[in-house]
Amino acid sequence: MRTLLLVALVSGCGAPVRQGVGGGGGDLAHLTDGGVADLSQVGPDQAMVYNVCLGGHYGGTYDGTVEIAGLIPASTSGTVDLTLGMQNGEFFDITNGTLMGMASGNPYSADLIGTLDCGQLKLVNGMLMNGKVTISGIDYLFTGPMTADYDPMAVAFVNGTWNIKQTSGPSTGMGTWTAKQ
Repeated sequence: MRTLLLVALVSGCGAPVRQGVGGGGGDLAHLTDGGVADLSQVGPDQAMVYNVCLGGHYGGTYDGTVEIAGLIPASTSGTVDLTLGMQNGEFFDITNGTLMGMASGNPYSADLIGTLDCGQLKLVNGMLMNGKVTISGIDYLFTGPMTADYDPMAVAFVNGTWNIKQTSGPSTGMGTWTAKQ
């Protein structure tokens, strides 16, 4: 699943392609046996580029600040790791998503869930779940939303944000993240 873009013929047939040179919908160009578009009948004024999202493994980093007990700020950073598996056409579910790192020398981790909406190029319903930080041998649990845009040309999640809250306490946190294939 390494195809980065498809070329479409502009003919107004209503296939799910984006507006481009010539306007209207289009038919997808015929693919050769090797999965390459046959462009022999496509003039430069008829072609448009349709960006697609890629399933597979993505890795990156996050950073930010947490407020321990709602009072003590601590820097945090670590890794983001996830796999996009195709669900339904332009929607990709995150599987095996994790966030792992340290906050003031204390280990912390969470599961990352959500769906990439390739039509909108956005992570939807992104959440950190089952979050846990261990301080002085005591586990503190947290959860919170994650957002991101998807850049199909860079094959990356960009402009990512996260925001967490302790499930039974005053600690909070927020920051940014990125991940690419």
